[in-house]
Amino acid sequence: MKNRKLHTKILFVFTLISAIFIFSISTIIGIIVKNNYETTVHQQLKNQAEHVAIDINKELELYFRIVNTNSVMLSSVADPTINDKIRREQVINLLAKNIEDNNNIIEIYTVWEKNMFDNHDSLHVNAPGCDSLGRFAANWRRLNTGKLNMEIFDFANKSLYYTNTKDRILNTISKTYLSRSNAEKVLIQPMISPILFGNKFLGIVGIEINTNWVQNYLDKMESAEYKVAIIADDGTIIALSGNPNYKGSFLNELFLTQSDDIYFKIKKGIDINQEADNNLIISKSFYISETERTWHSVIIYPSFSLNLNLTMIMLFFIISALLLTIVLFFIYNFYLKFFLSPLGLLVQNAKHIERGEINRDIKIVTNTEEFLALNASFNDIKATFINIKQITEDVVNEEYRKCMIPASKQDVLRNSINEVLVKLNNNKIKILEKNQLEARTSWVKQGIAYINESIRINSGSIDELADVIVSNLAKYMNSLLCGLFIYKEGQDGNYLETISTYAYDIKKSFKTIVRENEGLVGTCAIERKKIYITKVPENYISVASGLGVASPKSLLLLPLEFETEFLGVIELAFFRELQEHELEFAEHTIKNIASAIKTVKISLKTTELIEKLRTQNELMTRKERELAENVERQRAIQKQAEQYEAELKSMNAAINNTFLAIEFKTDGNVINANEKYLNAMYFSINEITSDKIIDHFRDEIDEQNQIINYVAKGNFTMKTLKRYTRYGDTKWLLASFTPFYDGNQKINKIICFAIDMTENINKLEELDRANKHLNNEVDILRVRMKTSEEINNFNK
Repeated sequence: MKNRKLHTKILFVFTLISAIFIFSISTIIGIIVKNNYETTVHQQLKNQAEHVAIDINKELELYFRIVNTNSVMLSSVADPTINDKIRREQVINLLAKNIEDNNNIIEIYTVWEKNMFDNHDSLHVNAPGCDSLGRFAANWRRLNTGKLNMEIFDFANKSLYYTNTKDRILNTISKTYLSRSNAEKVLIQPMISPILFGNKFLGIVGIEINTNWVQNYLDKMESAEYKVAIIADDGTIIALSGNPNYKGSFLNELFLTQSDDIYFKIKKGIDINQEADNNLIISKSFYISETERTWHSVIIYPSFSLNLNLTMIMLFFIISALLLTIVLFFIYNFYLKFFLSPLGLLVQNAKHIERGEINRDIKIVTNTEEFLALNASFNDIKATFINIKQITEDVVNEEYRKCMIPASKQDVLRNSINEVLVKLNNNKIKILEKNQLEARTSWVKQGIAYINESIRINSGSIDELADVIVSNLAKYMNSLLCGLFIYKEGQDGNYLETISTYAYDIKKSFKTIVRENEGLVGTCAIERKKIYITKVPENYISVASGLGVASPKSLLLLPLEFETEFLGVIELAFFRELQEHELEFAEHTIKNIASAIKTVKISLKTTELIEKLRTQNELMTRKERELAENVERQRAIQKQAEQYEAELKSMNAAINNTFLAIEFKTDGNVINANEKYLNAMYFSINEITSDKIIDHFRDEIDEQNQIINYVAKGNFTMKTLKRYTRYGDTKWLLASFTPFYDGNQKINKIICFAIDMTENINKLEELDRANKHLNNEVDILRVRMKTSEEINNFNK
């Protein structure tokens, strides 16, 4: 009786578990199949929507290509490099050709800004394609009879086409509107493109197309399973497969519920995937050419068809699960009756194991070897659990090596446990190493950021920067000593100068000057390589504190180099040996320090050069002012030199275009001359810098040497000189000689600015000769008058 109750319980439990398991698996598989089917349907509809969108967009692009091609072609009207301009009659014929070749084009037009086409609007008043002011506004329209008619652009009804495109300077697709042609409802789509030349707006080119071809396209692909619609972003239905009556309607006539939500997504260009009006709505948006307008390809799939298919799928799996449960029930019944008693004991044994009572053993009274072996296996499992308990305690204490179990090659479980323990131990080691590496990497990055920030804040001068670098570097690296030596060039040889030090207390006086190859610092300067030693020479350096005196254990010397330029050396001393990441930090940071020092040097040098240039500019300005005053004094004598006065006033802006300039060494040799001087004297630059230039001075060579010697002493002079060109022609030059100082305030050359006065001197000479001739005539006249007076007196 007891066995029967146990049999009944076991049978009931097995049946219940089997039923739950089968129904669970069947349900899961059914849900997966259902979801896959639903996903497949969604994807197919999405692909179909995308396919329709691509085809419709391609066709729209063809029409927009007509508009853009005309726009690009007409923009050449404003191109000044094109001689053969397009005439208004040619544009009208071109538009007529476009509308003739495309039956879907209802209207094509071009409208131009006033006087922008050919700047002759007044010559085309009321001409074909021109309004009463002559403005070019040609418009071809296809009549209901199919005949083409030439008109003037309808500004009253279509002015927004022009103003919107002009304001936005973008390709424009305006709202569709309904029209009637031969009692047929026609949906018309305007397309407009601006005519531009560079950034200049010239006008517009536009077309209006009959969108009935969209309806025809959708009707050809009509499906019994779903509907396809094309909807513009303003909610207008362009076409609906199988039902042209919706053409031009708003989408709320197609979607009775959730129309606002669908309209919002279409307006924003968002793809739709939702249910509305018991239909599955899936859409794909697409932009039209280079406009901001979008259309949507919308698939409308009845939800009933989809739900019916999904329901059939779930029913199939539920019925299959029910049949399988019944079959298993009979199989379990037969099996449990045959193995009833031993199986019950095994169940008790399993419950002991389940409750964790792993120290209790149950022996099965049976002759079946299989059950006896199964019972022995249960006991082995208990022993294994005991070992696992011990392993768990060791794992909690992270003593992975201690809890490893010896096992044979065939013992998969124990070998697996051992492998897990080995991996845990290895992971523990890796985690420790990773933490150490991350800590070192973080230390390096923080140190670099810390040093860089201190450099950025304190970079006013070399000394200030050096103090900040030495102090912060020593503190961050926990160095007992840090010194910065700057490389300098001297007359007695190159050397390194100590500009900043940092130390706790040092029994060593740093040398202010360190020669190359002198000590470790000099060696680092010569080799320009890192020097790291862990055996510091005796008496090299010692550090004193309240606890006593000690020598450092390691020294680190790093060369400061920016690109290929050597800037100096940094020396660091430590009571310890440095680790690899500390050396890496020092080598990386030294590059930033070298860059900062180089930057400060360049900044100081730039400031020095700017100050020098300002001083020279002030000197030049003063000399120019003096030269201008001298020229003003000459103008009182030379009344005919007004043009020359204007040239002198513009000297500050174009000195080389105004003056003949020549540069001398202090010994009189020519260094350089400007083009104006060379052209005036007919010399080349090679000739004028050679000894042949002596011929240029001839008898005035002594005078020239006197001027050079005088100015070479720091004096300024200005004289009118007589010189000869390469071909012997005489030139009169009004020349100023100015000493030029170098950075050491020494005169290294002399600059001569000269004006060609030959023409003025010649005119003055002519004037002088004319005056002399006039004086002679006056003298003769006076003599004649005196003689006449004497004759008259005599006659009286």
